[in-house]
Amino acid sequence: MFAFNEGVAEMAHTGLEPPIIFNILTIATQLIGSALIITGGRSWIGAGSLGIFTALTILLVHRS
Repeated sequence: MFAFNEGVAEMAHTGLEPPIIFNILTIATQLIGSALIITGGRSWIGAGSLGIFTALTILLVHRS
């Protein structure tokens, strides 16, 4: 979030297009999912969304 341009560059480097949208969605997923867990309201949605995010990150970005 604080290094937005670096995040956009990383998205472009991994081939995710459009990189700005993917960077915004990444930030939003992490912030909203964490907030749901911290506040205890609908924590299962927050945990699930962060779990799905992690699985997609492994599949899309950390491929060999």
